[in-house]
Amino acid sequence: RDSNKSDVMDRKWLLDYFQKYVDSFAWNHKEEEIVKIIPVIHGTNAKVVWEICQSGFSTLATLDDGWYGRGMYFTTSSKYASLYSTQKEKVFVISYILPGN
Repeated sequence: RDSNKSDVMDRKWLLDYFQKYVDSFAWNHKEEEIVKIIPVIHGTNAKVVWEICQSGFSTLATLDDGWYGRGMYFTTSSKYASLYSTQKEKVFVISYILPGN
């Protein structure tokens, strides 16, 4: 039971942290804006970057099922994104996303 309580507290902390991150961008404070936009990073290699530039992120879904299932993965941490760049010189794609489910 204690682990369930801890999991709930961890999720609440993460959601609160994420909301503070979203709110840290001035453009998310305009009254007419109902959709929040945040910058994120995708770490990869040079070959995949060119594929993304030519066809978009949809090509990534064919690579594998991923940790949380099939999809595109982003982070707000360049240090974390660098773990997914397999080259000596790190390769990143910086995107603006509309967070959601």
